[in-house]
Amino acid sequence: MPVGITGIVLSGLIAAIMSSIDSTLNSASTLITMDFIKPKKQNLTSKDIARIGRYTTLILMVVAASWAPMIQKFPGMFHYIQSAFAYVVPPVVAIFFMGMLWKRGSRNAAFWTLVSGHSLSLVLFVLSQTGYFNLHFIITAGLLTVVSFGIFILVSLLNPAPDVAESEEVFWRKEDAKPAYPMPWYKDYRWHAAGILLLTALMIIGFF
Repeated sequence: MPVGITGIVLSGLIAAIMSSIDSTLNSASTLITMDFIKPKKQNLTSKDIARIGRYTTLILMVVAASWAPMIQKFPGMFHYIQSAFAYVVPPVVAIFFMGMLWKRGSRNAAFWTLVSGHSLSLVLFVLSQTGYFNLHFIITAGLLTVVSFGIFILVSLLNPAPDVAESEEVFWRKEDAKPAYPMPWYKDYRWHAAGILLLTALMIIGFF
C-alpha cells in the first residue's frame, strides 16, 4: 500500500487491538471485583468498587506486559494465539456444552472443571515451552477437551442432582434449533453448521 494509506490501515489495526485489550481487561476486572471480592465484602461503596477495579486492571496489565516477551519464542503471532486458545478454551467448552445439554450437570462440576482443567492446561503449557511436552496444540486441545468433559461428568455424578426447575430456560431444546419460518436448505443455518463441522474435520485430518 502507498505511503499514507499504510498509516491509516495501521491506525485502524492498532485501534482494533486496543479495543480488544480494553474489553478483556474490563471484563476480567469486573469478574474479579463483582464475583469474588464484593460477595465477601458486602459493605463496599461504589467508590471502593471502582478503586478495586482500577487496581485489578493495573495488576492484570503488569502481568500481561511481563508475559509479552514470551511471544517471541513462538513461530508467529497467529501460532501463539491458536496455542493459547488450545490450552485455555477446552474447559470452557465442556462447561457450556454440558451445561446446556445435560440436566444432571451441577454448579460444582462447572467450578471444578474450570479449576482442574485450567490447572492441567497451565502445567502442559509450561511443559510444552520447556521442551518436555511436544504434542501439537491441535491434538492437545482435543485431549484437554475430553479430560474436561470427564471431570464435569464425574463431579456431577458424585454430587446430588441439581434442581432442574431453577434452570429450565438454560437447557437446549430440539425446537430451539428449528428456523422460525420455512426456508430452502441452502439458507438453513443447520446445514451451514454441519458444513463447517465437516470442513473443520477435513482440515484437521488433512494437516494431522
